[in-house]
Amino acid sequence: AFFSVLRYVNLLGTGHGPMSSSGGAQVRINAQVLGMGPQFKILVRIQNAGSTSLNDVPVHCTTNPNLYRIPKPCFFLPILVPQQVYLLEVPVACINENGGTASVRIFLASQHSHVPLISAVVQMPISEPPLLDF
Repeated sequence: AFFSVLRYVNLLGTGHGPMSSSGGAQVRINAQVLGMGPQFKILVRIQNAGSTSLNDVPVHCTTNPNLYRIPKPCFFLPILVPQQVYLLEVPVACINENGGTASVRIFLASQHSHVPLISAVVQMPISEPPLLDF
């Protein structure tokens, strides 16, 4: 059990866990998929766990364009106040009639570095087929 705790701490330290402290900023991210398809929402919770505000934080969402469409894959968060939790809804539509599954990657970028502040990989569920109109 002790070694698994050490591995978790190492993950956090390298930016691969739910919290990153890249470039002096401390950011937490959590994502949850809502819906059964073909229309989904990814509910993203972002928290600035640091002591200073972050301004104009770029957010980028990427996925397999043959399976999913994200209407607005890039946008900015105007400000992340310390200790405040921000909720974002990212709409995702499955555009493949056979369904399929892939992951959606969400990156919070830094304007001062090429390395993202933090990222989340969201594994999408298999989409239900679209309802047919009679």
